Amino acid sequence: MSLWDFFGKVLLWWNGRPILHFDNIYGVFLLCNPQICRLIRSQGVQRLASVTQAGTPSLTGWIKPVYRLDHMIGAMLLVRQAGGSIDEQIAALLHDVTHTAFSHVVDIVYMEELGGKSFHEQNVLNRVRRTDIPSILGKGWEEYFKEENFPLLEQPSPNLCADRGDYSPRDAVAFGESTNGFTKQYFLSITSINNRLAITSNDIAKEFCLMTLHTNRNFYSHPKGVGL
Repeated sequence: MSLWDFFGKVLLWWNGRPILHFDNIYGVFLLCNPQICRLIRSQGVQRLASVTQAGTPSLTGWIKPVYRLDHMIGAMLLVRQAGGSIDEQIAALLHDVTHTAFSHVVDIVYMEELGGKSFHEQNVLNRVRRTDIPSILGKGWEEYFKEENFPLLEQPSPNLCADRGDYSPRDAVAFGESTNGFTKQYFLSITSINNRLAITSNDIAKEFCLMTLHTNRNFYSHPKGVGL
């Protein structure tokens, strides 16, 4: 084995070492899967650590910033809590990796060209290909970006899924519409039924719905919330 090969193996091990993740709304988690840990430490994923969920509304100080990497890891944790496979956890972790600096604000800028679609969902594979993510995932990495194959991660609105099921409480806490106490109870109530995300408690499900309605009315639909 050459010296370069040795250092390559050491680096591979080092980047795959476990991560103790402190989630702002769910609590503390030990992440042990080496591939997931390598992805979280990758340049392609770490770029999202400084990209805000809300774009300009958080930059103007109207709301507290929520960062997209926190949401991506949160969606992955929901899939894990629901008993989802490692592949679906990886898909959840990477589902927003192509977002740009101002998140959904760019959708408004290019509204006519996009025809109502989201900018970050365009040319996904070409954009991911320019990162270090394919080298970590290996052959067949494109399969992780076929969201139709991961029903725990994505469902048509307003159905519950890991994507919607994470950004709703995460934003609500930042907006002052919910508390960490509730979000931790919500997380523990997550399960899967027929490969769909579900909440085991009627009371928590009701509170989740009310929280979402309040957030939509007071923030997402507010004139200041353009780009949320």
